[in-house]
Amino acid sequence: MLKRPSQPEKHKEAITFRSLGFSLPRSIVWAALASCLTLLAGIGLLALSGWFITATAIAGASAATALAFDVFRPSAGIRLLALGRTASRYAERVWSHDAILSALAAMRERLFRAWATPKSAWALRLEPSRLLFRLTGDLDALESVVLRFALPALAAIPACLLAGMLLGNLTPVIGLMSFLVLIICSAATLLQLMRSSAMLAARRAHHMERMRAATIDLISGQTSLVMAGRQKAHTCGILARENQIGTQDRRLNRADTAAAAALTVLGGLLLAMILLLASHFVAEGRVTAPMAVLCILAVVGVMEPFAPLRRGALEAGRALLGARRLSTVLASESDPVAAPQEAYSARQPGGEMVLRMEGVSAAYPGSKRSAVCDICLGVSRGERVALVGASGAGKSTLLALAIGELPPSQGYVQACRASLLTQNVDLFLDTVRNNLLLANPQANDAQLWSALEAAGLADDLTAMGVGLDTLLGEGGLGLSGGQAKRLAIARMLLQQRELWLLDEPTESLDDDTAAHVLQTLLGEGGERGWLMATHLYREAVLADRVLRVADGRIVEQARKGTPAYLRMINELRGGSGQVLPVRPEYVLASEKLPWN
Repeated sequence: MLKRPSQPEKHKEAITFRSLGFSLPRSIVWAALASCLTLLAGIGLLALSGWFITATAIAGASAATALAFDVFRPSAGIRLLALGRTASRYAERVWSHDAILSALAAMRERLFRAWATPKSAWALRLEPSRLLFRLTGDLDALESVVLRFALPALAAIPACLLAGMLLGNLTPVIGLMSFLVLIICSAATLLQLMRSSAMLAARRAHHMERMRAATIDLISGQTSLVMAGRQKAHTCGILARENQIGTQDRRLNRADTAAAAALTVLGGLLLAMILLLASHFVAEGRVTAPMAVLCILAVVGVMEPFAPLRRGALEAGRALLGARRLSTVLASESDPVAAPQEAYSARQPGGEMVLRMEGVSAAYPGSKRSAVCDICLGVSRGERVALVGASGAGKSTLLALAIGELPPSQGYVQACRASLLTQNVDLFLDTVRNNLLLANPQANDAQLWSALEAAGLADDLTAMGVGLDTLLGEGGLGLSGGQAKRLAIARMLLQQRELWLLDEPTESLDDDTAAHVLQTLLGEGGERGWLMATHLYREAVLADRVLRVADGRIVEQARKGTPAYLRMINELRGGSGQVLPVRPEYVLASEKLPWN
């Protein structure tokens, strides 16, 4: 299959910015217009007010001019500009924030969809803190591109143009030169700030991501760190990252201060130049004093948009880094070549089969070594198949292939929609009801209670007093290991899937709890196909067929009732340990399998 040429590294952020632009609603146009009107009204208000105050002072010098001077139209203009500036500022804030929040919500949905692909899911499983940082730091950094850079930049251009036009009342050359000086010098200052802050922001983001990951590890693994005597060293590592972040913050503040000083000097020099020129022209009688004051205050007002622009330029480095890191995910989400889904099909395999793998090989992302090779496997409706073998042999990889979490590099997988029951139950800080509704959002309370009854957890919840509204702690805190496993089974029952994928379902459970869990699975899963990875005799003895996996290959299989079957399950933990003589009843993986 031909691969699309990779995007040049320096242009990767264009993918993210293009996606952000397509996600922005039409209200962003109104926000840009409102931003321009706000700045123009501010400059006009300041200039007109200065002109009006000066003109009324001069007109009041004599009774004749005071009676002839029209105070109503200028004062009405000032009120109109003041009210208009307030209204446009409010509208700009509402429209701009509505637009950017809507766009970021749409991009978060796209990112979730992209990370739901098998390749991305397995990559993020290795470093889950990266997902948190992409959805928070990297994505939120794009907000400054719109609110603090794009909108102020669009507003700054007409503001500079208006100031140039007002200064043109002195002479057209002064107006044109002032406009060019404002645009060129401010652009050069902001570009230099962006350039100097880009590397600092990238380093800061790197240290912040590492500090977040280390903090999460400290919180989630504090017991292990204390037992290993590494808690103090781990804490010192977090403090070192914090000091590095502080160093980058100080350098960013120095760059920001230098840019602020440069823009202040620019505004001061331009103001001084216009003040001298206006005074000279007033002395020569070429312009009136009120017009001179209008030009001077226009220069003061035109510097307003450069404060948010400076802030946006300072954050541009972090935004560019975030856009570059998100571009890979967004490109793969829109690129059908990036995730070859044709190798996995959620269609019915046909006939009585609920799972079929033919010539399947697969490797984990970033690994050159195949995790499984040349797998041929089938599970029929109502059949229970157990995968046995040493840890790392490839059992969990086969489950990942069956549910579509890992795409095959060769061969194909056909499977009915499956439910996966893992060793570790994922429960959330929420009510029992909401934890169950993750499996079936349309389920009503009667269906939830029915699933809990089938899983053997209904009586325990009733005894707690609040039933489905029982609030669980983080990770299911408040339930025992067996109760958490039963809740996971209830969630699996709500999905009504024809294929169950079980990864050591009773590992770490005591014998009585394990017996209840297995009895529930056996009672509710009679018509469903099972594919179960196990090291335990008590689980494997339920299987109709046992497959031995070694080095990523199925090397042996046997059906219930054969000596090979007894030998294979007795070798597991909890079995008799008796190794029976090798008999020819079992089928080697190299032979033609009976379901082909």
